[in-house]
Amino acid sequence: MTYQIGNGLSTSLWHDPWHPIGILADEFDNSIISDFGSTPQALVASIIQNNSWRWPEGRRRSRQVIELIRATPVDQVPDCFKTNSVKWTASTTRIYTTKSAYHRMRDSQHNICWSHLVWFKGNIPRFAFITWLACKFTLSTKSRLKAWGVVKEDQCVFCPMEPDTIEHLFFACPYTYEVWKEIMSLH
Repeated sequence: MTYQIGNGLSTSLWHDPWHPIGILADEFDNSIISDFGSTPQALVASIIQNNSWRWPEGRRRSRQVIELIRATPVDQVPDCFKTNSVKWTASTTRIYTTKSAYHRMRDSQHNICWSHLVWFKGNIPRFAFITWLACKFTLSTKSRLKAWGVVKEDQCVFCPMEPDTIEHLFFACPYTYEVWKEIMSLH
């Protein structure tokens, strides 16, 4: 979202993300509020005068105030004759939709090059899901369950030689090695 400041009467000076820096209360320490001769509840309107910014002068112009002034774009000029507005920047239409909010909130990660080996047309969802968890190293093996305090023993169910980890289960266990060998011989 971007805030377009008009008269500043409906936007919090310190707690709304109206400035390109972000929420000013999060970006600066509390001394900036006193540098402005302001209160934590102040509105953006308190620093607007005659359609321009009214910044602190003299000794009140601290390092933080100077940083704020420098970070304010020259084209971000208030307009006392307009009300403030908020634009939704997560969609090309600048109109809020649930779909655009969902896409904005979810993690946008790169496609994983091997995902088509797990998720393909005709897969069995239960098997694909287990395979996906194993590939992401999040499968609930006995070693993980023991670390969480769910079980007391973490030895492999098939061979009591080693702890039951993803690496052991899929690559080192003699029993599952034979199972994988039989599966591969079917093709």
